[in-house]
Amino acid sequence: MAIYPWSNVFDNILQSCEGSISYRERYRKLSGSSIISPFEYSLSIDETYSLFLSYRLNRREYFEERFEIDYSTTDYTFDYLPDGLDSYITEFDGSISSVYYYNKAGEATELNSLLYTATNHKITLFDKRVIQSGIHPNIQLRTIQNPITEENEISEFYVSFFAQPYDSSFASHKFSYKTDDLEETLNVNYWSVLGGESLDVMPNFGAYYYNNLDESTFDESINHATQISAYLEEGDTLSFDIAG
Repeated sequence: MAIYPWSNVFDNILQSCEGSISYRERYRKLSGSSIISPFEYSLSIDETYSLFLSYRLNRREYFEERFEIDYSTTDYTFDYLPDGLDSYITEFDGSISSVYYYNKAGEATELNSLLYTATNHKITLFDKRVIQSGIHPNIQLRTIQNPITEENEISEFYVSFFAQPYDSSFASHKFSYKTDDLEETLNVNYWSVLGGESLDVMPNFGAYYYNNLDESTFDESINHATQISAYLEEGDTLSFDIAG
């Protein structure tokens, strides 16, 4: 099953009084694709169903933001990584890929790079720029007008950029327990069943696992499992903390 949650068909029109877009609209764009693949299904003699899944999350590499000019103000500075997204996304080479708009004929047109500056994930548009060409005494001055900031029907533009590649994989799942009380202290890092019991998520001791001798102490055992198992009842949610 492949899921592509960044598609524009999910654009959310609900806005708060401050004009900020919803939580899902702000943060869904981090994901490039999610792949969930079942690789084993079984039914035990005590009528317990088991379903084994592999999961992969790929981060997006290309981003695009749409902006609309407000002609009632002369502030033409726009943030294309708002709402703290710069904490999760880093521009590749720290530069914008392109700035474009749709002209009166409906054709995508790249904005002249002399008509804007970009720094710290903010872009500032200029109304116009004066360009000097030639050498003395044959110097020529030419004015380039910005078709976006000039009040007309072209009020929208787009900023696109590539993100710094980021990918990580988990070869194992870390778990720990107190050496004198495994049952009450067993904890699988970053995994949980929301609202469930502590032992609803456990390492699969039937698969390969090992003890981390460098991190373990006399009182606490630190280990790594290649598989985990979870007990889910109807309506339960299995959660994994990616940020962890």
